[in-house]
Amino acid sequence: MTTKISVNEEPFVYDKAKYHYGADDFPSSFPISQAYVHTGVFVGWLADMNFLHESSPDVSNAIAQFKRRELTGPQLYERLGDCLIDYMVTARGNSFARDYFELSTGRFIEDYRELLVKDLGSEYAVKDTWQNYDLIKSRIDERYAAWTLSHPIDKT
Repeated sequence: MTTKISVNEEPFVYDKAKYHYGADDFPSSFPISQAYVHTGVFVGWLADMNFLHESSPDVSNAIAQFKRRELTGPQLYERLGDCLIDYMVTARGNSFARDYFELSTGRFIEDYRELLVKDLGSEYAVKDTWQNYDLIKSRIDERYAAWTLSHPIDKT
């Protein structure tokens, strides 16, 4: 099953950083960069899986920098315009993201909280580190592997 985006459909916005740093639950003592972390790690995973469209030389360069670990996922997310929208993601990536990442219905935020938030008190307190990325990446990889069992690649 693949997700097909119709030209007539409105773009599907998965997340925007401004939804968070302007939110009531965003701690005023935190730097705005903390609003990028939870979605940024997923954006990084999409880049690692080659699920992001390289829509311009700047985007291609930023993805390459991420893969060389010169940029973190949240920094890549910022370079992508502080948002994650369906047209930025491949069909396969969108199909998985709609099931797993979509913030109101997917399991991503549960996994993020379980693995990274723990006793921090806020999902915004998670540090932007490669250690945290590697931890959540392993879980996303597991979820993706399980998801692919019921969503084989369409070879048509």
